[in-house]
Amino acid sequence: MDRKSAVWAALAVLAAMSAASGCSAAKPKSKTELIENVNAYHQHMRWGRYSQAAGFMAEGDQEAFLGRHEALGDDFRVVEIEIKNVRLVRPDEEAEAEVVMAWIREPDMRVHRDKIVEKWRNVDGRWVLVERELQVKKP
Repeated sequence: MDRKSAVWAALAVLAAMSAASGCSAAKPKSKTELIENVNAYHQHMRWGRYSQAAGFMAEGDQEAFLGRHEALGDDFRVVEIEIKNVRLVRPDEEAEAEVVMAWIREPDMRVHRDKIVEKWRNVDGRWVLVERELQVKKP
């Protein structure tokens, strides 16, 4: 490749990178990115990294979330999280995740299982958790 062709190739790459980065800020996130966020959030929850988990929530909800988990105390432990389903409600805008969370409160060690439906929303090109609803089992 001669020098002129190399310069044009480099300019083409730079232009493509600029266009991609400019578009990505406004472009809604894909379902793959949604699933990555859902998985990362639950990994933080599973290992008690609540500060990192709060980063997947809308800014106004983070402080209340951290306060609730601090109030649970050190004897509360998540032992397993199973993501049952992630589905788009409105493509690139809203989604739901069905999750089963198993937890214990020491020293009891009895395992509790809660089914939770989470609502995720695309906010400024980023999937964030906006609502969690505990599904109560009917007797």
